[in-house]
Amino acid sequence: MLVGCTTKIASINPNQPMTGHVNPVLGYACNNFTWPYGKADDLKQQALQQAQNQANRFAETAGAKEGELINVTVKKEMWPWFWWLLGSKCVKVEGYARPKAD
Repeated sequence: MLVGCTTKIASINPNQPMTGHVNPVLGYACNNFTWPYGKADDLKQQALQQAQNQANRFAETAGAKEGELINVTVKKEMWPWFWWLLGSKCVKVEGYARPKAD
């Protein structure tokens, strides 16, 4: 049996109106076969960068220079294996992007 744990570690621009040209974004970064406990700052940065890249691509199609992340939730996922010593540590970024107003 595999038991995991998910913890919300951050929010970015919460409670923003979902009007105009808004698109979903997703970022996901993992380290496998590692100590699954403790901070995940490097994974958080990787997942946020993926989401920001998606936001920027969406914004370019709408004629803006860059995208803005809104209503984003950042969650850390732990999946311990092998007597709870090794496992996977992941960070998942889910939210929305809109063209940034200049």
